Amino acid sequence: IQPRERSARRRPEIEPFEVARMSLLLDALGPVAPADCVLDASAPGEVADTIRRRLGRRVDVSRTAWARFPDGHFAAVIDVELSVVDLFDHFARVARLLRQRGRLVFTAWCGPDDTRAVQTGRASTMHPRARYFGALVSNSFVPYVVADLTSPVTPSLQTGPGHLVLVAAERFD
Repeated sequence: IQPRERSARRRPEIEPFEVARMSLLLDALGPVAPADCVLDASAPGEVADTIRRRLGRRVDVSRTAWARFPDGHFAAVIDVELSVVDLFDHFARVARLLRQRGRLVFTAWCGPDDTRAVQTGRASTMHPRARYFGALVSNSFVPYVVADLTSPVTPSLQTGPGHLVLVAAERFD
């Protein structure tokens, strides 16, 4: 599906949700120097375009092409909706791509800490919040922003026990 066609198929309440989420993600990222490289780890398309407009620079995209980048290539990685099965492996790959003190910002649907990871209706995995933080810390990330966005951003989209959480973390070795 092409980006314009995808936009036409969206439910009306999705666009304000996406705009609000992108704004909060980029605010949590903070300033990015003109020479810094940024990776959009989300699905390519409108997310990268929004990041490009706001940051005024080229943004590299696509999770499948990560191997082509050298260690420490990026100053920042943005993932609009993190949805992976193996968080530890994912954050290890992100840590390799980020330079020392590089920043990672993402949102993810998290389940309660007292449950196992569950499959959601979107064929993705929803992990307990504690698992995200365990995987971050074990890969040398220190969270500096953690916010529950469920009520302020998604009141009309809440459909289950999960919470939409925004996390910003910095890489330290």
